[in-house]
Amino acid sequence: MSDIFALLAKNAEMLKQRLYAVFAPPPNIKTSDWAQQNLYLSKEEGPEPGLYSCKDVPWQAEVMDALDGIEVDTLVIMAASQVGKTTIQKAITGKRIDIDPCPILNVQATELMAKEYSNTRLAPMLRDCPVFKNKLIRDDTYVKGFVGGYVAMAWSQSPATLASRSIALANGDEIDRWPVSSGNEGDPLEIMKARTANYPNAKHVFASSPTTKDGRIFVEFEHTDQRHFHVRCPDCEHEHEMNFIEQLRMVDNNPDTAMLACPSCGSLYGDAALPRMVKAGRFIAKHLERKRKRGYTISRLMTPNWTKLGKLAEQYNKAKDKPELLQVFINTQLGWVYEDKQGQISTAAALAARRENYDHNRLPASVLFLTAGVDTQDDRLEIEVLGHGLNEDTWGVQYLVIYGDPSAPTVWQELDRILLGGYATADGRNLRIAATCVDSGGHHVQRVYEFCNKRNKRNVWAVKGRYGPSPIWPVRISRSKKYQGFHLRMIGVDTIKDTLSARLRTAEGQAGYCHFPYTYDELEDEKLVYFNQLTAERRVVEWDKKGRQIHTWKCDKHKRNEALDCRAYAWAAYVGLVQEKRLNVEQLAQMQQFALFEGDPLTSGQNQTNEVEPAPAPGQNKPAAPPRAKPPSQGRRRVSQSSYVRR
Repeated sequence: MSDIFALLAKNAEMLKQRLYAVFAPPPNIKTSDWAQQNLYLSKEEGPEPGLYSCKDVPWQAEVMDALDGIEVDTLVIMAASQVGKTTIQKAITGKRIDIDPCPILNVQATELMAKEYSNTRLAPMLRDCPVFKNKLIRDDTYVKGFVGGYVAMAWSQSPATLASRSIALANGDEIDRWPVSSGNEGDPLEIMKARTANYPNAKHVFASSPTTKDGRIFVEFEHTDQRHFHVRCPDCEHEHEMNFIEQLRMVDNNPDTAMLACPSCGSLYGDAALPRMVKAGRFIAKHLERKRKRGYTISRLMTPNWTKLGKLAEQYNKAKDKPELLQVFINTQLGWVYEDKQGQISTAAALAARRENYDHNRLPASVLFLTAGVDTQDDRLEIEVLGHGLNEDTWGVQYLVIYGDPSAPTVWQELDRILLGGYATADGRNLRIAATCVDSGGHHVQRVYEFCNKRNKRNVWAVKGRYGPSPIWPVRISRSKKYQGFHLRMIGVDTIKDTLSARLRTAEGQAGYCHFPYTYDELEDEKLVYFNQLTAERRVVEWDKKGRQIHTWKCDKHKRNEALDCRAYAWAAYVGLVQEKRLNVEQLAQMQQFALFEGDPLTSGQNQTNEVEPAPAPGQNKPAAPPRAKPPSQGRRRVSQSSYVRR
C-alpha cells in the first residue's frame, strides 16, 4: 500500500511540475542573456560554432531584447545579409520555447525556403542546445511541438499554412520576397498579422534584406521608431551614422586604400578603428513617441570583425555604374533601400517644357513613318499617333479619345477612319500610319480581335501585355483557340516601359530623344493631364512565385496612365515593323524618291477597307462595303482631345 501512495505522490509531483511549467509566469531574463547562456550555434551555420556571445557585436543585444516586456509588440529588422539577423530571430524563438512556451508561426517566402529553414536552422538549434533536451514532443519538418506550444513553418504563397492557426509569436522572414497576394486571398503579411488577434500580448517579428521603398520591410520600418546605428569619430568624437557611399575615400580608386571620412572633421578611419567604434556605438531612435514598434537598420559596417572596407569598396567599384548590381550591393551589404533613378520617368513639367512648334498638320521633315497605339477602356478608346525617325527619335503627332461603347461597332468605325488618315510633313510627303497595336487586355477582346484580324495586311495588330522580363516583340505569333484562331502578339510591357523611361530622360541631341508638339496639353497647361499620365508609373521590385526578384512598372494610386499605355503600344508597333516586317529605317531615310509617292511607301500598297460593320438582321443580306473612309473632320465631336490635347 505504501508503494502505491509513493507512486501517487511521485505522479502528483510530476503533474505539479508540468502545470507549473505551463502556468507559472516566465522568469524575468533578457533575451540576450538567455542567448548567451543557452543558445549554441551549430556547425551547419557558420565558422564559429559554440555558445553564442555578443561581445564583438554588442548592438545585437538591444535588438534581441526589443520585445521583452509588454510595451513593444512589433520588431522590424531591415538588415544586410550575414549580419546575425537569423541568430537574433532564433534567440527570440528559443527563449519562448524554453521559458514562455506558446504557439509560434515562422513564415518564409516559399515552401522550399520554409523546409530549408526548418532543417538547417531550427532543427540544429533544438538538437544542439541542452536546454531543449526532452522538451520536444513532436518533431516534423513543418511542426516542432513542445509542452505549451509549437513552432509551425509556413510560406507566403500558401494561404492554408498562414491562416490555419492562432498564434502568439509571428515571425516573418525575408518579407520583401513575399508575393503581392497569397493565392487569391490577399496580402500574406496581413493574413499572418490576423493570426495573432486572439492573443492580446502577441508579438511580431518582421525581418528582411530591403529592396526599394515600395518593399514590405521598408514600409513596416517607416511605421516604427526608426533606430539607426551611430558611432563616434576617433578624433573629434562627432556622433554620426556610417554612410558608406558618402563617406568612402580611396587613393586613385584603389579599394585597398579604402577609408571612411568623418562627416564633421573629415578625418579618416579604417579597419583598425572600426571594431572599437562599433563596440562603443549605439542605436538612436528617430521617433521616440512610437512606443509599440521598434525598427532597426543593420549594415555590414556593423560587423567589422567579418567585413573589411577594402572588400566592400571593391564590390562597390564593380557595381556603381550598373543599376542591377548597385541595387544588390546597397540591399545586401548596406542594408538600405535602393532608389532607382533610372526607373523614374522624367517629370510631367520637364516634358511639357520641351514642347516644340509643330502639329499633326505639318510634321517635321525628320519624321520618316508613323505608328499608333490604342488603349481600350470600358467607355472609350484612346489613341496616340507617334512619328519615328533616325536613331529611334520619336515625335508625338496626335492624341485622340473616341468616346462610346467598345462593344458596339461605332467606335471601331471611327478608329478606322483615324488610322486611314494622312499626315503631311514639312517637306511635302504624305504619311499614313504604318502599323498599329491595339490593346486586347480589357473587356472587349472579341471586338479587338475582329477589328485587327480584318486589317492584318495593314499591320493592325492585337496585343496583350506580358509582365516581367520579356522581349518587346514575340518571336512567335500565337493563335487564340478561344477566339477562332485570331492572331495575338504578346508584348513585353515592362521592357517597353524600361525603354520609354530612358528615352523620356534623354537630352536633346542624343539618340532616342522624344519630341512633343505644342498642341499636347495646350488647353490645360496648369494640369498637364497628358504629361502626368505619361509619367504616372514607377518601376518597383516584386518577387515571383518561385521567390525570384523581378522588376515591374506600377501606376501610383489615384493616377491615370492611359497616355503611357498608348505610347507603349505605339512603340511596340515600331518594334514589330523592325522585327516582324524587317523594316530598315536607315534605308528608308536614304530613299530620296520617297517624297514622290502620294502616300507613304510603307503603306501605299495596303488594303484600305474592311471596316467593322454591325451584324445584319436575320434574313437580310449584309450591306455593301462603304466607300473609302475619310479622316474625321475637325468638327466631329465623337472624337475628342479629352480636353487636354488639341487636334
